[in-house]
Amino acid sequence: MAEKRKNVNKMSRREFVDRYLSKGISKKLMVFIIASVALFRGNLTGTDWVIISGIYIGSQTVIDVFKAKSGGSAYDGSGTTY
Repeated sequence: MAEKRKNVNKMSRREFVDRYLSKGISKKLMVFIIASVALFRGNLTGTDWVIISGIYIGSQTVIDVFKAKSGGSAYDGSGTTY
């Protein structure tokens, strides 16, 4: 248990966030959620949100097609395997 804590302490902040964020949510989905929040707060224009959502939907579609054709799992680049 102490060894595990030492490893966590040696990780950079980015590695820590990547490790624990990738367990629950993909990075693409996180970007989509942040863009949606920014849109509703007025920090992002509707046009920019449409571009971000299109990229999210398009990339997710490519992953789903690859997964269906390969019959195996698909890797989305965020550390999450589908």
